[in-house]
Amino acid sequence: MFDGIDALWTYDGADGWFPLKVAQYPGFADEFDAAAPESAKGFSPPFLSMLDGPAILQIWTGLIVRTAPDWSLLLRAPANLPHSAGYHHFDGIIETDAWGGPLFFNVRLIQTGVPIRFDTQWPFLQVQPVHRQHYADDFLNAMQVESGLQSLSPDDWHAYDQAVVGPNKDPNRPLGKYAVAARKRRTKEGL
Repeated sequence: MFDGIDALWTYDGADGWFPLKVAQYPGFADEFDAAAPESAKGFSPPFLSMLDGPAILQIWTGLIVRTAPDWSLLLRAPANLPHSAGYHHFDGIIETDAWGGPLFFNVRLIQTGVPIRFDTQWPFLQVQPVHRQHYADDFLNAMQVESGLQSLSPDDWHAYDQAVVGPNKDPNRPLGKYAVAARKRRTKEGL
């Protein structure tokens, strides 16, 4: 629960609400210390942390991650799912080939005076691997922008016809045709 400045938190089975600055998942610190080498004992990642920024809650996903060289992870709101009115997701890329620590996700708390619930049966985060070259400046800046409809080629107009004109001329078209075709293409390509 957030009042615009401070936050309280609770969990199923708790005796009440607790002020939130930094919170460990109940019982996790002991479990971590039992498994950790001596040098890491006492350094279990917090489950929840209110950061210094206004209303920013950092949530540990429960994962400690490392990826192959030159691969990073994009953290974002789940695609194609409704989002909570209680918080706003921050997208971010973490270079997990170098970062071998806990995978945290940040949200800004925006709703006040009512409980903001994170349901264990509903995803609040999507993690997507991204190769470093795909977000490098030289790759992202290597594009050409053209303006005006006259810049569309015959191939562009053909693709538009396939995607927009044809389906809208067919009143009996099956819904989800594009999604089905995309899944079939990925299966055929072994993706």
